[in-house]
Amino acid sequence: STHSIESHLSHYQERLVQSEKEIMELLTAKKTLQEENRSLKLKMESSKMAIERYKDTTVDIIELKKQLGLLELERQDVTDRFEQESTDRKRIIRVFEERESKLTDAVVKVTSRVEELEEQNTELREKLQAREVDLSELNRPS
Repeated sequence: STHSIESHLSHYQERLVQSEKEIMELLTAKKTLQEENRSLKLKMESSKMAIERYKDTTVDIIELKKQLGLLELERQDVTDRFEQESTDRKRIIRVFEERESKLTDAVVKVTSRVEELEEQNTELREKLQAREVDLSELNRPS
C-alpha cells in the first residue's frame, strides 16, 4: 500500500514538473508573440507615416510638374505610379493588421492555456500534499 502511494506520489510529482515546464514554455511563447505584435504595430505605424509622406510628396511633385508645364502624359504617369504604390502600401498594412490579429488571438490562447495549467498545478499540488499527509500517517509508528 505504501508502495502504491509512493508510486502515485511520484506520478503526481512528474505531472507537476511537466505542467510547470509547459507553463514556462507557454509564458516564453506568449512573450515572443507579444514582442512580434509590438514589432508589427511599429512597422504598421511606419508604413502609415510613409504613405502620408508619400502622398504629401506626390502632391508637391504634381504641382511642380503643372507649374513647369510638363506634358499631361508625364503627370498621368506620376499619378498612376502613386496609386499603385498607395495600393501596395495599403495591402502591406492589411497583411500587418491580419498578422497582428492572429498574434493577438495566439496570445489569448496561450494565456488561457497558462491559466489552465496553473489551475492543474494547483490541483496536483493539493493532491500531492494530501498524499504526503496520508503517507506520513502510514509511516508514523503506532
